[in-house]
Amino acid sequence: MKSKYLKKSNIKVTVLSPDGPDIKVDIPKRVRNIGYLRRFVFWVKTYIFIKKFINYYDIIWVHNPIFLKKISAKKIIVTIHGFLPEHYQSIKKYNKTYFNKISYFLASQVEIYSTKKLHNNGAFFTVVSPSTKLFLINLGISEDNIKIIMNGVNIKRFRPRINKVILKKELNLPLNKFLLLYVGRMSEQKNPYLLLDFYNKILHIKKDVSLVMVGKGPLLTDLKKYIIERNIPNIIFFGYVQDSVLNLIFSACDAFILASRYEGNPLVILEAISSGLPCIVQDIAPLKILINIIKTGISLPMEKGGSNIVFYKYITSNKFKNDQIKAPIIAKKYFNISTTSEKYVELFKNIYNKIENK
Repeated sequence: MKSKYLKKSNIKVTVLSPDGPDIKVDIPKRVRNIGYLRRFVFWVKTYIFIKKFINYYDIIWVHNPIFLKKISAKKIIVTIHGFLPEHYQSIKKYNKTYFNKISYFLASQVEIYSTKKLHNNGAFFTVVSPSTKLFLINLGISEDNIKIIMNGVNIKRFRPRINKVILKKELNLPLNKFLLLYVGRMSEQKNPYLLLDFYNKILHIKKDVSLVMVGKGPLLTDLKKYIIERNIPNIIFFGYVQDSVLNLIFSACDAFILASRYEGNPLVILEAISSGLPCIVQDIAPLKILINIIKTGISLPMEKGGSNIVFYKYITSNKFKNDQIKAPIIAKKYFNISTTSEKYVELFKNIYNKIENK
């Protein structure tokens, strides 16, 4: 998405990825569905390409790279979204098998090695959350070489609509319910079982609530069984939807909820506030920090007794009503994708000028 905005700034952009569109990195069929191995193969091939053509480009912008060999990195900008080593302890808790624990440990060490190597070879880093910046500093990455640039959201696409009733009718959503929205993968990271248990506790004190779940993932079938076994009512599944439908779902709902075990700076929260939805999130450090930054919504320990009462008090408070009004204003002021793209353009120019003046 950002490449489109960069091109508007008269920057010639070449996109390299497994899908192109400019340069397509072919991933062998036998590893395409093996998550980390697929990523590793992609970065090995990308490293070879960059090494060969590094002098052709003024700036090389890579996202969560894995470079294990030496490379002249003075014109490389590394953006880290979710950093596996930062979240390893959280991941380890819910991975029960030794194989998974060892796999994640080794992958985490590989990313630390790559990050340090890129830093030692002159790369500059951007991160999307303050917690990741602190983690990198603790790894020995110079603070002067790290800049926080938060994710940006398309505020023209994700925006509040005036008439929720019409939207609810179009989407076949209940008209007389408070709609709590979850958007994301149905995966262990997102902690959907905790989300369902918390929602079930909410129903004990507020009956007129429905949970809208958007997304697919490996746990989807088991989650539907879990709902039936526990007789949890009023849950609506949408599956995967295009952005053109997703922004309507956001606008039709009343609040957004996220129960993740770990996160970086999830774009989905910015899409929620841009659509006028206050966010209720699990009280893990990165999400608590983000809620503090956006100044709308609350974080709470969903697994603890009384958390449903905290939720109820919030959604029936004046703060909630004010947060609904404030949220899109904050998104427009601080998280507009045009603004974040301008920050990257400025950074690219600064790095380029620094290289040229040496």
